[in-house]
Amino acid sequence: MAYAGWRAAPWVPAKPQDRDAILKALDLRPGKKVYDLGCGHGWLECAAKAQSADIVGFEISIPVYLAAKIRVWLAPGLGKASVRFRDFWHADLGDADTVFCFLIPKAMDRLKKKLARECRPGTRVVSYVFPIDGWSASDTLQLEGGHKILIYGEIGTSDRAKES
Repeated sequence: MAYAGWRAAPWVPAKPQDRDAILKALDLRPGKKVYDLGCGHGWLECAAKAQSADIVGFEISIPVYLAAKIRVWLAPGLGKASVRFRDFWHADLGDADTVFCFLIPKAMDRLKKKLARECRPGTRVVSYVFPIDGWSASDTLQLEGGHKILIYGEIGTSDRAKES
């Protein structure tokens, strides 16, 4: 768990009262590929599976990964939900329609560069709590308790040029 925290995503679950807003921001639909960077115990994967969406969660904390794997396997639904024991920094996100992240602030600049390098134009990025400095959110949802959901509508070629 400490290694996961050091890499970018300590296990800190999204607040239960914020989950409906996160799901709404993600706009999960069948046929759209979603990546969850640091998926924790897999609540989002279970919700996506129930909505028949395709989602892949990445987790590197062994106990949390195992819990997520079991939860997703038991969850009802027809979506293609999976959890991978893998460091998302080493995963190719190029086929994503949407990327969801709830990472520590120091990881966001590195993530920005990874997304700009790998994701195709039109990819949406949804960040829970922390902004991606240098990018303008196309929408920001203010949640009770002070948290935010920042939606970066589309990664485009201008973002790629800035980050190269």
